[in-house]
Order: sequence, then structure tokens, then C-alpha cells
Amino acid sequence: MVNVRSAWMEFAALALAAVSTFGAVQGPAAADVSFTTDRLSERIRIVPRDGSLRYGESDIEMNATGLALALRRCYCSSNATEGLFGRGWACLFDRRIKLATNNQQPATVHNEWGEALVFSPRGSSLLYSNSGRSQWLMVEPDRTFLRDHRERFWSFGKDGRLEGIYNVAMVGVDIEYEAERLARVRDAYGRSFRFTTDDDGRVIETRSSAGDLRRYDYEQGRLARVSDANGVRAEYSYDRQGRLSAIIIGGRERAEISYDSRGRVTGLSGPSVAERTVRYQRRTVPFPARVTEIADALGRVTHYRFRDSPPECQVTLPGGAAATISYDERRLPVRMDLPRGRRIALQYDDFGNLKRLTLPGGAFYTFNYAARADLRDWTRADGATFTFARAESGQIREVRGSRRDDVRRLAFDANGRLLALADGPSRAIMFSCNAWGDLSGIEVQNGSTSLLFDHDESGRVSRVAPPHRPAFQVVYGAHGRPEALTDSVGYRLALARDPLGRLSAIEDCEGHRERFERDDGGRLLLWQRPDGSEVRLGYDREGNLEEVHLPEGNICRIAYNERNIATSET
Repeated sequence: MVNVRSAWMEFAALALAAVSTFGAVQGPAAADVSFTTDRLSERIRIVPRDGSLRYGESDIEMNATGLALALRRCYCSSNATEGLFGRGWACLFDRRIKLATNNQQPATVHNEWGEALVFSPRGSSLLYSNSGRSQWLMVEPDRTFLRDHRERFWSFGKDGRLEGIYNVAMVGVDIEYEAERLARVRDAYGRSFRFTTDDDGRVIETRSSAGDLRRYDYEQGRLARVSDANGVRAEYSYDRQGRLSAIIIGGRERAEISYDSRGRVTGLSGPSVAERTVRYQRRTVPFPARVTEIADALGRVTHYRFRDSPPECQVTLPGGAAATISYDERRLPVRMDLPRGRRIALQYDDFGNLKRLTLPGGAFYTFNYAARADLRDWTRADGATFTFARAESGQIREVRGSRRDDVRRLAFDANGRLLALADGPSRAIMFSCNAWGDLSGIEVQNGSTSLLFDHDESGRVSRVAPPHRPAFQVVYGAHGRPEALTDSVGYRLALARDPLGRLSAIEDCEGHRERFERDDGGRLLLWQRPDGSEVRLGYDREGNLEEVHLPEGNICRIAYNERNIATSET
């Protein structure tokens, strides 16, 4: 389905692909830091305070918000000893930073949030640490490798251009250039994307190895439209500061993005997206986002409170229930403490892959990976093991259970979309997609059962044809929410909503009506059935269903143990 998320991801990927490569910037030898800025980048040269530099060059390209898009070269020799990153060297990843260097100690960079970025020379490598997340920069004769905390290797050539991204088995994506411009991205399995650029170096066309073609139009130097063989897929609008402010899907759906005075995203709204309002805290904490609360369109607010030591996040849900998430030095969640003493524990291997998951109650799952970090098998607490067999492309082709006859086979098309799932020797589920990639049909072979879907121009489901029943149309209202279902024989269901968009009533063409009431947190309190009888529901402080009052006067009460698992109904 065409959606805002895919359009946003395409916009971000294209923005990275369009970044140009610039030459080195030479600054005065006496200065600690020298800046030069152009439209797309800011390059920084750092010179050690002791003046022992014989040759040095540090290039970092940044966009208008200070986000590092490409690391080019950083060479230095100190005290007549050739090597990478002599004493006192550092790389800056933000325009609003303060540099603190010491000739005998690792260099430290502080950004405007007070966050410390530590750079430590290690022979011919540089260790970069940010709040416990470490990265290594390694140099070989013909290229430089940046190894991040997830064991991904970013390969840069002698000219500083990004040439590939690989995993620990050196399997990944190769990036090719022609005439100093991005030309093709190719993986180890033969899949590729070909790029065509204009005179300004902007990507104007992409073609996949499967034959999919997309075109990109620009206005005032910014991406304006993305189109393919079916027409315009997405349009992009910008505010006065040049920030992305709206995404229009298929010419109909519009999602808007709002920012605060510092350029951080504070809201996302649209007819088919989950509306969100985001607030940030002022000080820096060792987490990717400094969010304090998120409010949705229903008025429900989730609060976040971060701590530096130990690194953890306390989450308070709209119903008042609280949970605590603890992180390790790699910012990976290792423990989740839930209400009623429940706990989820997570363990990882050296490469950051999930190795063991322990659920409340003691049930656990273990995971094993192949050399290239692909999931190879997982085991349940009862000992049942499921093994994955993959094709050369890395796609899962078979899932084998503990029993010999427990085998499920999968088939994909050239674009990686699932085509078929064979569950046993005589049963298969077939999937079909339209030209946009939207799911258009599900068919069970042995029973000749099929479920078909049609989509409108915005990618929303407009028609559903269930098995052995008349097909029905989905009618959408002004805000992009379904307001009615109609079938081919004249039957109609009308859907009514409250001011917050929540379903409040269902009425058919014969006047039968069902009504719903909810609390401030959106939980169902009352269900009034067509005959006038009512079902009432009650919840405890943590939002768990506690009582159900039935029309006959009976009351069903649900009890929970200390792990918040329902243990009895009376």
C-alpha cells in the first residue's frame, strides 16, 4: 500500500543519494578549527594545538541542520611519525560544538546539548565513542573502513566517496560512480538500482533490476514529485526554511509535518496517518530522541523520562500504567519492567543481534544467526526449533520445524514481495499485488478460497471480495476514515465517529444500531446492542479488563497474578 512512511523513506534515501562530493578545504595552520560553508555542506579542518602537524585534512559534509552526511578523509602525521589521527585530533559532527583537546589525552567534542563525543587514537585506527556507543575507523592502502557499533562496515575510497556498506562477512551493498556521480547501487545477489542524474548532480531517474522505473522532479532545487508508470506517487512541499512540511500521496492524501524553533519535528498529522504531537526535553541524555511526551489525535498522552546513569527510560502510558526500559552501553534495550512485577529480558550477541528473549512467566526464546547476521533458527522454551533456509538473495525460502513433515516454503517475486506460502504438501496460500505493490488478492489453493482487494488512487482499500459472499465497497469520509460499507445487493453499514475519530456507532440499512461509549483513554466502557441490551466493561488502574457486566445481570470478573496474567474468571 502506498503510504506516508514509504514516501518519507524514499525522500530520505534520495536526499542521501543526491549529496555531492566536494574537495578538501585547507585552513590556516595556526587555527584550531576553520570553517567554510556552501549550500549543502560544512567542512571542518582541525589542527592539533601543539603545531606538530605536517599534513592534515579533515572533511565532513553536513546538511543545513548539521547532520553528517559523509565522512571523507582524516589523515595526520605527528612528531614526524606517519599515521592516522595524531594526538589531539577529532572529527566534528555538529556545527554548534565546542572543541576540547589535550595533547596527551583523547579529544572530546561537546555539542550544544552537552553531549560528549570522545575520539581516542588507537595506532592506525581511531575509536569514536558517543555515550557508550563505540565506532572504529580503520585505514587500508586503498580504502578506509568505518565500523559502527552494530558491526557494519562503511567503506570509503581514496577520494573519500562512500563505496559500500557491508556486514561482518563483508556481504552488503556496493556503490558505483560514473563521472564523479552516483550511478548504481548493487548488492551481492545481483539486485541493483541504476541512477540517472542531471547537470546539477541530482537524481532524476532510478531503474531497478526488476524493471521498475521512477522519475523525480525538482522545483527550486528541492524534490517536488515522484512518479512511475502509474502516475504521480508522491508530492513534497516545504516551508520558508526549506524543511519538508507536507507529503501528498496520489494527489489526494496529505500528511503535514510541524517543527519547533530548533527545527525538530513536533507533529505529524493527516487523514490516514496516526496523528502525533511530540515534545522534547532540553538537556541531552544518551538516547537517540529527547522526547518527553507524545500525544495522539485521541488526546492520549504517553510520557517519557530518561536517566543518564544507569541509562533507562521510564514510560507512563495514557491509562497511568508505568514501565521502565533499561539499556546497555550500546543503547540496546536489555530489560523491560512492566506493571505487576512483570519483566521482559533481552540478551544480544557481540554484533547486536537478539540472542535470547525471556517473557513474563519464564517462557523464553533463543535465536541463532548465520555469518552474515541473517536469522538461522530460533528455539522455544519447550525445545521446538524452527530453522530458516535462505536463497542466495538472502530471502527465506523454507521454514523447517522440529518434525520432519513440518516444512513451510515461501516464494517471492523479483521485487521481494511474497507470492506464495506452501503449508504442507497439499495446501498453499497465494498472494498477488497490483502494479503499485499493494496486496490485491489472497487465495487458498486446496479449497478454492479467495479474498480479493481493490485500492483507490491513495492506496486505500476500496473494495473487498470475501469468499462466498457479495463484494463490498469501502466509503471514506472527509478525514480519510471509513464511514460506510456497502455491498452489491444493497446492504449498507454506516459507521459513526465521535469528535476524536473513534468509532461510536454502527447502523445498518434496516435501522439496527449498535452504540459504543469510551473513557478518556479510548477504552470501551459501554456496548449497546441493537435490541437495547447493554454490556458494560470495567478496568483496573493499569488498564486491564477487570469486569464485564452482561445484560442478564451476570458479572464476569477477571483476576490477575503478580505477572499480570489472567488466572481466573468468575
